[in-house]
Amino acid sequence: MGGALELERGSGRGIGAARLRGAAVTVRLRQGGERLQPDCRRPRRSLKNLLQETGVAPWLRERLPLIYHGEELVWVPGVGVDCAYQAQRGEAAFRPAWLPND
Repeated sequence: MGGALELERGSGRGIGAARLRGAAVTVRLRQGGERLQPDCRRPRRSLKNLLQETGVAPWLRERLPLIYHGEELVWVPGVGVDCAYQAQRGEAAFRPAWLPND
């Protein structure tokens, strides 16, 4: 599965730009065992469960580009940004979008 990962600059929504300092930002494929907390009011959950709940087909789950900061998972297409990396109102941010090939 190919596609394009785009980052749009903005503010107040997406990944807080200041939170990405201090470690490399990389894009990787799923390895298994990843966890994410897209809702700050709920506990961190397995990426497997989050992808199942969002209806991502099993054969596509291994092909999604995941954004990491160092070893921390930051963003997953269709799921969202981890709570620790979410931009606050008025804060400079990046809004990722995964555009798969049809």
